[in-house]
Amino acid sequence: MEVPAGTFLSFEMMLQDLEADDVATTVDPGADISAQIAAEVAAAKLAYLPVSLQRDVQKDAHAFLFGEELDDPEEEDGAEAWKPQRVQFVSLRSNGLFPNLPNRARVNPRPQPKPQPKKRAKQQQTGRAISQLEEQPQDHSRASPHPRVVPTRKSRWEMLSTEMQARIRSTGFELGWDMARHGMPMPDDLGRMVPEFAEGWGAAHEHFGARTVKPDTYTRKWLTVRGSALRRNRIFDSEVTPAFLRSVAMPHCPVMRTPLAYGTKLADRDDRLIWSVDRLNNNAGYVVGNVLILSERANKAKGNHGFRELQAMAQLAQDASDGMHEGLTVLEWSRLAYLAALVCRDVSWREIAKLPMRVFLPPSVTISDPLPGIQWKLSALPETHRSPEEGTAYLLKLFPSKHLQRAVRLLVEAFYLAVDADESDDEERPHRWVVEDAWENPVVQTYWHKLIDVMSDDDKASLVHNTGLTRVNDAQWSEAAGLRSRGFVQ
Repeated sequence: MEVPAGTFLSFEMMLQDLEADDVATTVDPGADISAQIAAEVAAAKLAYLPVSLQRDVQKDAHAFLFGEELDDPEEEDGAEAWKPQRVQFVSLRSNGLFPNLPNRARVNPRPQPKPQPKKRAKQQQTGRAISQLEEQPQDHSRASPHPRVVPTRKSRWEMLSTEMQARIRSTGFELGWDMARHGMPMPDDLGRMVPEFAEGWGAAHEHFGARTVKPDTYTRKWLTVRGSALRRNRIFDSEVTPAFLRSVAMPHCPVMRTPLAYGTKLADRDDRLIWSVDRLNNNAGYVVGNVLILSERANKAKGNHGFRELQAMAQLAQDASDGMHEGLTVLEWSRLAYLAALVCRDVSWREIAKLPMRVFLPPSVTISDPLPGIQWKLSALPETHRSPEEGTAYLLKLFPSKHLQRAVRLLVEAFYLAVDADESDDEERPHRWVVEDAWENPVVQTYWHKLIDVMSDDDKASLVHNTGLTRVNDAQWSEAAGLRSRGFVQ
């Protein structure tokens, strides 16, 4: 089919780029099929041209098909301006004209704008509404006599009483003074959190100048832990001093049994050797009876986990192929679980009492049940009383009930035998490790469980007075440790 020379160039290009599959159905069916296809393809391509050219192309196509000029509606009076029409496409295959052509998908000549997400559209709508409200003049004459009060969330500092705020200010000033007195730099975060800390540090720095006291390892740790407690709003008892930390320091970590480096600079900073101050009960503050020295790795592993969680960690280590979980062995996780059991109040006392004493604690530690205190006293017998008879006579004084004395005799005899059966060749092995390993002996555990099974609640209550464990369930100590507030200053 030839195209007249006067036809618009774009119309000629449309006929050459003929796609017989996409046509419209707006031309007379009786017309020549070639002219129909050409006109429909031209109408299809027309939608993709600029608006300024669509009218010229349509006029050329009309003159080619019908031999007459197309009137321009813009020249008629009252006629509306011409607007481009949207063309819908169908398939010639569905009309039966070209059955062998592939059936292509329906084409929309005008791509629709991408719909905006509902959230973005809502934000824009809200922004327009706010802009309209800001532009409107405010009529304060009709304001409500009862304005709406918007509640604001109080900070932790505002929730404290006036007495506690004064206590924190005083603590911050004293800590700043002590740090400057020992020549330690001022932490910027503490100065911003508690302005009195910066005031105390500045006052001491001006007072002492260069006449500072070089702190030892216990004093430096004491100041560092006090700063950590102040950041977290934790209770820190005045009885916890550098001298106290020195008295509870252990040569080895009670959990990992690694030597602790006190005052020694470590080149590789091994967290198994660095000593740290831990709270035995995470729901209490830094008070005497709740402070324990552990290695940094054991302290981080313990974290805020409870007794059940640490038992689950020990089970994971046992199921592992290498017997390790997060850097600790099965026995090390079991020792941490035992420490958590000493202050656990959510588990029955019989279940806790049946645990073997895996950590030989110092007598200054406060526990929630007297039976671990009995374990401690039994563990000290081989060193203080050489013969089993002497140890048995001493321990029977704590159990006046006759139905318990036979179980006590069997337990003491089995424990002495377990200690003597230690086959370690290490002469420098601490005696506390020998005692702890003796509790893993199955015979010792059997007789200890029998003693717990025959013990009544009244027998357990009498042990508090007989063992001299005055800090067990002591109300005054619980108040000082802040058990009600979970160790926070209130």
